[in-house]
Amino acid sequence: MHGRSATYEWDWERFNVNYMVFDGCYKMAEALKLILPSSGHAARFNTLFQWLQMPQDAQRVADLAACRNLLVHEALWNQQQPGSGWLGGPMQADHLSRINDRLLFALGGYRGPYLSVPWWDVGQAPM
Repeated sequence: MHGRSATYEWDWERFNVNYMVFDGCYKMAEALKLILPSSGHAARFNTLFQWLQMPQDAQRVADLAACRNLLVHEALWNQQQPGSGWLGGPMQADHLSRINDRLLFALGGYRGPYLSVPWWDVGQAPM
């Protein structure tokens, strides 16, 4: 699913699939007893970031959790129907994809410097 997420046309679809991958990574880490259970979606990010000593950004995490809750529970994307367009949508989907890249590597045993690179940056271009 992680590899296919980039092929979805709409940003809200990519975000939704990326969130499914994130949830799967969280559950796998929990099942392997690598982390302690967390309640709430923002707490899940923070728990995984602490486990891997990944950079944290409280506002970006809150935004990701809020996007997820609106999309899943109310079928809204930026307070509108999915497909209506939102400049921040692709960025939210991409943030999740970069987080998932790191989580999947880590769950496979990787512990290198890539985990400490801020997931909200793309190379030298801050997002």
